[in-house]
Amino acid sequence: MRLNCHILCFLLILTLSGCADLLGQVDSVSLSSDKMGISDIHITQEEISKNKIYTTSRLLNEIEELPFSHYIITSEDILNKGLYSLGDVLKLVPGMLVSQPGSAVHGETFKVNGLLGNTHAKIMIDNVAIKSFNMSGAPIGEQLPIRQADHIEITYGPSAVNDGSDAGAVSINIVTRQSERPLFVYADLGLGTGRYNTLNVQFGGKIGKKKNTLRFKAYGSSSSLNNLNIETPYPYFNKSTYPLNSFSVLEDTTSLPNRNLPQSNRQLGFDMDFRSFNISIVQMQRTSHAAIGSNPLSLEYNNPATSYGERISIFNFLFKKDLKKFSFSLPFKAHLMSVNDESFFEYNFPYAKQQLDRITNDAVNGNTEARDSIIGFNDERYFTGRRFASGSNTAFNFAPSISLFPIKNVELFLSSTSDILSGRKFLVYRKFPNNTQNISDATDPQINTNLIAKVYLKLKQVNLIFGLNSFTNINFNSQEEFRQKLLPQFAALYKPVKGISIRANYSNSYLIPSTYWNDGSAAIPKNILPPSLEENIAFQLNPQETKYGELGIRWNIKNILNLDLALFKSKNTNLISFKQEETEDYFLFGYDNSNNASANLTGLRMSIFTEEFVKKIRLKINANFSYTKGNQDLPNGELLDDLLEQPKYISQISLSFYPIKKLNISIDNIIVGKYLSSAIQSLEEYNTNISSQFQRDANWSINLTASLHLDNNFNIFSKVNNYSSFFLPGLDATSSPDDLSLNIQRNTYILVGVNYTLD
Repeated sequence: MRLNCHILCFLLILTLSGCADLLGQVDSVSLSSDKMGISDIHITQEEISKNKIYTTSRLLNEIEELPFSHYIITSEDILNKGLYSLGDVLKLVPGMLVSQPGSAVHGETFKVNGLLGNTHAKIMIDNVAIKSFNMSGAPIGEQLPIRQADHIEITYGPSAVNDGSDAGAVSINIVTRQSERPLFVYADLGLGTGRYNTLNVQFGGKIGKKKNTLRFKAYGSSSSLNNLNIETPYPYFNKSTYPLNSFSVLEDTTSLPNRNLPQSNRQLGFDMDFRSFNISIVQMQRTSHAAIGSNPLSLEYNNPATSYGERISIFNFLFKKDLKKFSFSLPFKAHLMSVNDESFFEYNFPYAKQQLDRITNDAVNGNTEARDSIIGFNDERYFTGRRFASGSNTAFNFAPSISLFPIKNVELFLSSTSDILSGRKFLVYRKFPNNTQNISDATDPQINTNLIAKVYLKLKQVNLIFGLNSFTNINFNSQEEFRQKLLPQFAALYKPVKGISIRANYSNSYLIPSTYWNDGSAAIPKNILPPSLEENIAFQLNPQETKYGELGIRWNIKNILNLDLALFKSKNTNLISFKQEETEDYFLFGYDNSNNASANLTGLRMSIFTEEFVKKIRLKINANFSYTKGNQDLPNGELLDDLLEQPKYISQISLSFYPIKKLNISIDNIIVGKYLSSAIQSLEEYNTNISSQFQRDANWSINLTASLHLDNNFNIFSKVNNYSSFFLPGLDATSSPDDLSLNIQRNTYILVGVNYTLD
């Protein structure tokens, strides 16, 4: 399969190359010469550095003025590299470990600075967050407007003052296209292996003149995939041979036929500006096979109809006024998330059943008839047949702010944010012909507030930011009803000479664990017949905190070479891990962080970028390297002199060039060092089995894309993804015993597509 994919891609590229000279002689008739073309809307890295980005400051609103580590993916990158999901984008960003797939609940997952990005990142569309506080993490698939993005901004570290208090790892802002033209249109069609198909559309423009100008844009997409094409070594997908201890050594690597693991994504967005008013609506839907990331002993893979997915709807209203001495904004957001009604899965022999059967066997004192009867009763109640998932979160956010300009080069920013949350916990129930049996259901209303004060100073050679965020959480169903935390921020940028800037920053984050972790907990009474599962019995969950500091330098060498180097240190505390505990009366299992487990890491990130290094072929070179070391507390309290699921090094080397006038070739190399599974519970396990199931091998994969610009508006491309001689490892799905021992990534696959832009 790998060889066939490689040959097919080579033939596609060869065909495109052979046609390029002929196509290059065809005159474009779609646009007159005074209109902008595709090359005009795909801004370069140099042009982005001159543009303003999304920020709360009017004083410091350009990338080169901000004292943080930033990374930008442009629409030119997205087009020429064939990027469709946020996971595709993050694979090219320094320090990001991406898992495609990751899990059924979170879709594609990623790790950065020792933290799960889906949970600890602030992911936004046009500065509007897509995850509410009570969601376990932002689901990532193709339901995000990647193909419709003008550019994507990545800012490292917590943004406690800028974006609330929950962005412990990174902030990601997907900025969709906007045009000053009366009308712009973008359409994109893609096909690929695994019966993949995708359609992306976007249009917008403006009506009126001067102050009475109405600007609008709308976008949408739909994609489906019949088979993720994961080449899986025996016995990972065979429930009859998968070991009861899912972390035991698996030596046989003969392949089984690939299972159909379908997924689909849809999105719809609308944005309108008139005078000081902005209204935006985003709706996203994602579904995937319900067993993804789980071992076949736990969940059934052979039924391709099982699915898990969610719907997210975001309604945002903003009133903003900019005056000479002050500006203010009044945003209001409603965020609705619900698990798809058709989401269901099928159990085989999950960890919960293993423990329930064990306790039943102990309780009956050798009475096999009673044991079989009780196990049969519990199987019918909890595990047999289709199990449907349900859950929802509703959040309302109001965040008025004001910026004051008392004197030149000084800005005072004040903001108060309020989040009102009402989340129905995730539950599992059995559908009968005439009734529905609920196993668990609960609500978890919360109120979060942030009182933010920040001072910006922009001097001739120095930019400074001082900030303080007072965060408060009120949880009406928790023993810890009231939590409060002061979160400081400091950042400075010094420009000693033209082209060089030195930066330093420090910030904190504070994340209240979502009810998702409670829902994964249960207790089994040991002295009651028949034993039952008492679900949603949570261990104590404390807020997760991150303290992050960074020192960096940017150097622009004669507008030819750009270098960015950053040294950082991060401490993540109250890490959540899977825990089992047995008392005289109960066996408990689930997610816990009451032992105050922490991870300490120190690292380096380096990026080197050059445009038109060889002008004749417009060669671009982008090389990234990140190195991380540290230590981490294990669930039993022992200190591991390493980090779980954090490679010591990650490198991306990308080349982009035009061998002939209209044909762009992009070669992206992703190199990931060895790393450890999150399943390690003790040093004994680590020392005994480090060379087998807990070690993820270093790997190297290549993405190769050929993009042919037929004219200023029309483009076709072909791409090979994940070409590698390795089984590509991913991230553990839930860090529980029901995870796959090795969450292998998609095998080599091919995409071909066309896109059209009118601006």
